[in-house]
Amino acid sequence: MRFDQPKIFISYAREDSSIVQSLFYFLKDKGFLPWLDTINILPGQNWEDEISKAIDQCDFIIICLSNYSVNKRGVFQVEIKKALEKAREKLPSDIFIIPLRFQECSIPDQVKSIQVLDYFSLNAKNLLLKSLYHGIEQRNTTDESVFLGNPDRYLDNGKLIEDNYFHLKIEIDKDNPLFIRVAREAYFALYRSMIQALRGTNNLSILREPDSLKKIIYQRGNSPLMEIHKLKVPGCELAWKYSTPEPSKESEQSVEPNSITTEEKETSTKRSLISFFDGLAMVQAEIFMGRYVDSKPISISKEETILLEWTHKIIEGEFEKFIPKLYSVSAQDLVLAACLCVSISKNLLFNCGLLLNHELPDLLKERIVEIESKLNFMRNRLA
Repeated sequence: MRFDQPKIFISYAREDSSIVQSLFYFLKDKGFLPWLDTINILPGQNWEDEISKAIDQCDFIIICLSNYSVNKRGVFQVEIKKALEKAREKLPSDIFIIPLRFQECSIPDQVKSIQVLDYFSLNAKNLLLKSLYHGIEQRNTTDESVFLGNPDRYLDNGKLIEDNYFHLKIEIDKDNPLFIRVAREAYFALYRSMIQALRGTNNLSILREPDSLKKIIYQRGNSPLMEIHKLKVPGCELAWKYSTPEPSKESEQSVEPNSITTEEKETSTKRSLISFFDGLAMVQAEIFMGRYVDSKPISISKEETILLEWTHKIIEGEFEKFIPKLYSVSAQDLVLAACLCVSISKNLLFNCGLLLNHELPDLLKERIVEIESKLNFMRNRLA
């Protein structure tokens, strides 16, 4: 069974664009499909029709309240009206409209009966996610486990990758792109591409026990038992790779033919999605990527791995916690990182031989090639 990404319409005043864009990317990174007029309406489209369509199709509506929006006539008031009309289709207990205050301000009479979330309060983001997850459970369409990577209850990863490249193209086509967003979209496209490729191996779950990838013992056909283990990558704190395969000292009776086993015994039912660095090591290992005659692992150099670790730290680490003093981040470095992420992602999706054509959205390859060309041009211009 598959589940669509929950769609979230964001209603706001133009003066609040900066914080609203931050909200958009926060929701997007958490596995939702937020809708924002400045991002989702394309040149030439009728914005009134597109807004109406987005409200009709959404699962949630976030109404952003501020001193700008509550005193604003026009589109914002129309969106509140349409949201309330849509809410009539729901049960009274359903979470559908979420009023979100960016600052101390009055609350419109139309939504006074709905609990407001102060986005400037402590733990506001976690409360917002809790509310959204509860709303999903009410509809019985999915549950929080979908967002934790369970492949049997699976968000369409191909469409997530397509979405990354859609937003990456929008950003690089801007007159003044935000290079951190360029790197972010490319990074997540790579992570999801690794998951997509590893799902294609059919001999590996992308959910693993903690530390279960530390040592791998395997046998192919009647060949001897082989093993690989984790190695540090010189110059990296987090990234690692597998050793060259060597004969295993384990008893052949302990491993089933054509199987993969691990050094650790399963002691817990707790599983999680493999990390970015687990995926990076696995896509370079023949045992995971060599399922078919024409499928093969990819090669990533030490220098490229160091750059990918730097990118991971920028996207997932302290930079996102607003401590820029720890980094001197140049546009050139971010674009270079984006170029590398897109290049590896393209190889995983189209050159490793594990994926079938129908597993990926149409025309994705053309879009990636176009984006790769534009990023290389941007990199050369910044050099």
